[in-house]
Amino acid sequence: MFNKYFALLPLAVLISGVAQAAPANPYYVGVRLGDANYSHFEQNNHASNLGLKQNDLGAGIFAGYNITPWFAVETGYTWLGDAQVNHQNIKQHAFDLTGKATWHVNDSWGLFAKAGGSYMLTAYHGNGVSDTDDHLVGTVGAGVEYQLTDHLSTRLEYQYYHDLSSKPRGTDLAYNFDTNFYGLSLVYNWGAAPVVDTIAPAIAQTVTIEPSTLSLDYGVNQYKLTAANERALQPMAKRLTRYPSATIVVTGYTSNTGTAAYNQALSEKRAHAVASELAKYVTNPAQVTAQGMGEQHPITTNATAEGRAQNRRVEITSPALKIATEAASER
Repeated sequence: MFNKYFALLPLAVLISGVAQAAPANPYYVGVRLGDANYSHFEQNNHASNLGLKQNDLGAGIFAGYNITPWFAVETGYTWLGDAQVNHQNIKQHAFDLTGKATWHVNDSWGLFAKAGGSYMLTAYHGNGVSDTDDHLVGTVGAGVEYQLTDHLSTRLEYQYYHDLSSKPRGTDLAYNFDTNFYGLSLVYNWGAAPVVDTIAPAIAQTVTIEPSTLSLDYGVNQYKLTAANERALQPMAKRLTRYPSATIVVTGYTSNTGTAAYNQALSEKRAHAVASELAKYVTNPAQVTAQGMGEQHPITTNATAEGRAQNRRVEITSPALKIATEAASER
C-alpha cells in the first residue's frame, strides 16, 4: 500500500524546491464541512445509478503553507461520505496534496484554484465481505475566499475527485465513480494574511527647468543657416536632447529695408530654416514652432547700419518646464 505514496513524490519535490527559493510565509490550518455528491457511477464497467445514494455528508481538516502571497501548498484529510448502492457501502477517505493559486481581488476577497493528487481509501462493506482498496486519483478544485480578520478567513469551495474505485476481494464486483465535494471552510492563519500590494505609489518629485533663449544674426537678404549659426544652435540642441519634453518657439525678424511684404516672407524663411534644424533633436515635430514677424519689434534703431544689422535676427526661446527629479539630472 505504501508504494502508492511514491506517485506523489514529483509534486512534493517541485513544491519543496519552490519553497526553498521563496521567502518564509505563514502556515495555516482549516476545517471544512459540506456535501459529497457521487456521479458517473459504474458497476463492472457498466454505467448505472440504480440504487445509488447520490449524496452524503463530507467533512475534513487541512493545513497549508503560503509560499508566496498568491501560491500555497495544502495537504489534508477529507471524509467523503458513504456511497451506498443496493445496501452495499463504500466509505471514502481522501488524503490530499495540492497546489493552490489565489488571485486577490482586493484585501478581503480572493478567487482560488487547486490541483494535485489524492491518496484514496475506499472501504467496502456488503455481501458478507469487508475490504479496503487504496489508490491515487487526480483532484482539482476552485472557490472564493473572504478575509474575516487578519488571521481568520472563510471559503466557499468545490473539489472534484476523479475515478474512485472499489474492487472487493472474493467477489466479481468492481465499482468506479467520481466524487464532488461542495463545502464551506474556516481557515486560521498564524501569520498575517497574504496581502495585496497596497503600497501607495511614490509621488514624483519635480523640478522646474528655467527658460532658455538664443539669438542668431543674419546678413542682408540671408535666411539659410551658416556654419556659425549651426554652432550657435548647439546649446539649444543639447537642451532638447537632455529634456525630451522641452518645446521651442522660433521667431524671425528683419530690418525695415525693403517692402513690408518682402520682409515678412524673409522673416518666415529665417524662422523655418532654424526650426527645421532643431526639429532633428525632438521626437515630435510639434515641439518646435516657427513664425515670422517681418520688420516688427526692432530691438534698436533702423536709422543706422549697425542698428539694422542687429534687427536682422532669429530669436529662439524654450519655455520653462517641469520634469521628474531623475529626468532633471545632468547626463
